[in-house]
Amino acid sequence: MKWFLLATAALLFVAPTVVFGEDSPSVTVYHLPSMDLRGGEDAHIYATVFDDWTTDAAYLAYRAIGAGEFQEVQFKRASAADFVAIVPAHAVQPPGIEYYVGSRNDGAQRLHYASPDAPHTVVVLGETTETREALRLARHNGMRSTFELSGEYANYGRRAVDSFETESNTDWMWASTLQYRYRLLRTLYEIAFGVGVIRGHQDTYLDADGARTTADPVTDLGDGREPGMNYGWGQVTWEAHRNFSTDLRLLLGASATGFAAGLGGTLRIGRIAGTNLELGGEAFQDIGSLAFMRFSWDTLPRLPMALSYELTTRPNPAAPPANRLIYELGFDITPAMRVTGRAGYTLRSAAVQSGALGALQLAYSF
Repeated sequence: MKWFLLATAALLFVAPTVVFGEDSPSVTVYHLPSMDLRGGEDAHIYATVFDDWTTDAAYLAYRAIGAGEFQEVQFKRASAADFVAIVPAHAVQPPGIEYYVGSRNDGAQRLHYASPDAPHTVVVLGETTETREALRLARHNGMRSTFELSGEYANYGRRAVDSFETESNTDWMWASTLQYRYRLLRTLYEIAFGVGVIRGHQDTYLDADGARTTADPVTDLGDGREPGMNYGWGQVTWEAHRNFSTDLRLLLGASATGFAAGLGGTLRIGRIAGTNLELGGEAFQDIGSLAFMRFSWDTLPRLPMALSYELTTRPNPAAPPANRLIYELGFDITPAMRVTGRAGYTLRSAAVQSGALGALQLAYSF
């Protein structure tokens, strides 16, 4: 009675046999279908194969739901009665896979469970490396590479020097950069390389004798040379969690006084390509340091925005630090192209008059 009930239950899961070719194999396959699988792990799908020596192969054909061609794996003996077909982990991805079971012998085929036109669907549960990468890629509209070209001009206004005041429009800088990003979208999220140019002016004042004097002269600069740097950098970005990531930058350059090196880093809370808060800074020989806090948000479609505060001595490391408050507005012309404008307010320590800055950036992704 027990064996009769087991055989009857098994037959409920056996699809009607469909035969292709004149000579069909005599093998019989009983299969209890899988209902769900764990994503990113090998899927072991079992069947009972009777008279397996009468056929060349019993197989399982699988694919992602509704996508691509079916791939085959053969059933191998797992025990005296059971056979197993193993679907590799890289193919076991959410939302699921679909499969059918068949056998072949001398060119003839028999379908034992489901079929290519009506495969059995299995839900795949959980998050995998591949699904996380797909989600990250979607943040960037499916594009892994980006070129960014930017330019900036800043005027720091006037400030007090002892009992004097610096002259108007003598404390300024401009900068231009070109950067390339490539997104690996794993824990090592992104790598970037870039080149840049910074040029500035040492502000001056009229002393008691009416002579024009440099307020905070840069060491070793003379003969009319101005502070500045031609430089390049490399950067890596790690995403430890979807809402926590870090950047690390190495900067190398040449100024009017010689070779220079620097380091920079960023701590980011929130999604990389979304709403986030960044805290970071850079220290660079010969042109000074930079510390910043930046809040970005993307609540309006195609109009990303940001507000940032910076404290910097650039381009003159001998000058007192300057405060910079910057508002940023971008516009996605297309999914691949973005233009971003920045406008800001600048103010050095002991300032008697504030200044302003403006910047423009063009980004193209592919």
